[in-house]
Amino acid sequence: MRAEEVKAILTPLYDNYEKHCQSGDIDKCMDFYHPDAVMVEKGKTAAYGKAQNVFTKNTKNQKEKNFLCLSIVFVSYIRDALVNLWERTGPQKFTKSNEKYEGCDDYLVLTCDNTMDSAKRGKETAKMVQIWKKDHGKWVIYHEECDVKK
Repeated sequence: MRAEEVKAILTPLYDNYEKHCQSGDIDKCMDFYHPDAVMVEKGKTAAYGKAQNVFTKNTKNQKEKNFLCLSIVFVSYIRDALVNLWERTGPQKFTKSNEKYEGCDDYLVLTCDNTMDSAKRGKETAKMVQIWKKDHGKWVIYHEECDVKK
């Protein structure tokens, strides 16, 4: 797939996603993520998947229930990471530069420099990589990685 084709697909998706990030509508942001997505702040944190209630798992095995209760302590979900980011930054505006677009039938990649300007933290710059995956005919974020420079 040519870079122009990938850009034509990703630009409206990214712009719509960013609109919800700016307004703090985390539930709408989550619509853009794959159920098994990973969000990485390079060298600092990682979050996996959408927020889930693991306690709803239907099991009669008490040992398994205990494991599930313990494991939730160690799992950071993307929704939680976005809520935490919003609490630390407030409204935010993202500006992309040096964009590079690549892709194939089932995966699209955006690599760029990204500047986030927020009321609470001012300007922060980062190298960003987003890998979008086609899932049931819809493009969703499968991997998102930021290397924050500040």
